[in-house]
Amino acid sequence: MRTYFPVAYRLDKQTKYLIWYDDDADGVLTADGGVPVFRTLIHLRAFATEHALKLQKERPTHYDLDAVDRWRKVRGGKKSRYLKCNLLLDAWNLFGDISASTGRAFPGAASEANLLYQKLFYGLNLPSITPEGQHYTPAFSRAELQALRHICHQGLLLIRTATHIVRHLAVP
Repeated sequence: MRTYFPVAYRLDKQTKYLIWYDDDADGVLTADGGVPVFRTLIHLRAFATEHALKLQKERPTHYDLDAVDRWRKVRGGKKSRYLKCNLLLDAWNLFGDISASTGRAFPGAASEANLLYQKLFYGLNLPSITPEGQHYTPAFSRAELQALRHICHQGLLLIRTATHIVRHLAVP
């Protein structure tokens, strides 16, 4: 049984909202060939009510895709090698869910990207994986950084092209 959650993301200096679901396979709500997004949480909740979607009442998970885009554009120097594994991994997962839900291509879903995904995942240093007192900082080659930038670029392109603003929604 699907459980629906509000998700907020910031991209191109705008915050928008979409509906993510947890099921046998996670994904995002789709309609009319894409992903409906909303300018406010109030509009998202009204849409969910109108379509009988039992939306969880928790605060939305927030993705800072502007930060991903800024990192993607940095070239050379120490800043290009510094990355927040959680920021990129969260975005990668969102892009993957959008790709799977819409049937649109995303290079992060390719098996060749698995090693990069694993490095980011282990870079989270989750207590269940990282031995106590140890810390893993992934090292990425220039080619890997270029591949990560490409994955981020394609993911950002995906979310820009797969989403559409829901308009003319009556809000109580």
